[in-house]
Amino acid sequence: DCNPAASRIFGYPREELISFQPPDISTPTQPDARQSTAATECYINAAMNGERQFFEWQHCRRNGEPFMAEVTLTRMMLGTEPHLVGSVRDITARKQAERELLRSYRSIRWKNQVSVQMHNLHETEEIARAAVNLLADVSNAHLVSFYYLNTSTQMSRLIAEGGPNRGKFLRIRDYQYFAVVQQLLVDHSIIISDIAHTDMLSAAQ
Repeated sequence: DCNPAASRIFGYPREELISFQPPDISTPTQPDARQSTAATECYINAAMNGERQFFEWQHCRRNGEPFMAEVTLTRMMLGTEPHLVGSVRDITARKQAERELLRSYRSIRWKNQVSVQMHNLHETEEIARAAVNLLADVSNAHLVSFYYLNTSTQMSRLIAEGGPNRGKFLRIRDYQYFAVVQQLLVDHSIIISDIAHTDMLSAAQ
């Protein structure tokens, strides 16, 4: 059976919801890559053996939207028969808050690292080389590149590159025309942004 709160969370009427098995209202795989059917069986067996289970689980609403939940499974005796009692708590808002907190922490950490590593650096290329891996870390980008653009000749030069895929992508050769640089950035859906007070360009892929 289920209560009205469960119907609201999943979006199904009670009569339909109680006809499902747990994998029916779960994503096929969990965020840790486990198959939901196999993982469900493990949790249920452990709970029915008297081990209370408390875990995070990715369920799925009636409209197909996945959501994270905290699940508790407990064995309860009703007369002489063991029954499994489960509770599901939607933690979507909490997970979003955790992501925002982590993003804020990474931003603060990055700013502190930049401050320490760039202390006493004055040359543009020195700053770029010090910053490129920090930018890749905080943005989770596979590749971060800095190019120096000579606006009078419209020619560019790669001065720093970082990230886990450094050197694995097609890169712009030194001193190619900026038009070629621009087209390559567009073709590879790279985000490009100007850095204030310099003619240097940054790209993150």
